[in-house]
Amino acid sequence: MGTKKYVLKNGHKYGTLLEIDNKHIPVTFVSGMRSGQNGFLMTSDEKIQSALEKHPDFQIKFVLEQGQPAFIPAAAAVTDVPVITTTQEAIDFLVKNHGAKEEELKSKKAIVAFAESKGIGFSNLK
Repeated sequence: MGTKKYVLKNGHKYGTLLEIDNKHIPVTFVSGMRSGQNGFLMTSDEKIQSALEKHPDFQIKFVLEQGQPAFIPAAAAVTDVPVITTTQEAIDFLVKNHGAKEEELKSKKAIVAFAESKGIGFSNLK
């Protein structure tokens, strides 16, 4: 499917839980750098895309952006998980939801690198 960008109809921030493979995955739409820009979420994860497009708020609170470029750099395709605030929470999340091995996540740098390889960001990780 490629990377898709979902945009809030109104507002700068919105968070919800998506049910994917019997797991609840938190996602957050965040504002861009430009003043007045509505919140958005970009993802190349097909399961997240499918869950977003089946979500009751799809087409009501957020929509799929039309006319987006065919190629969006992979670095921009990050799903933020703002509820993760500690390295242990990040480790637990990555092990449970993304097949990480705990012994490979011994530092914050390793945690962030693994998360980024899966298109995930922890904006509130301390």
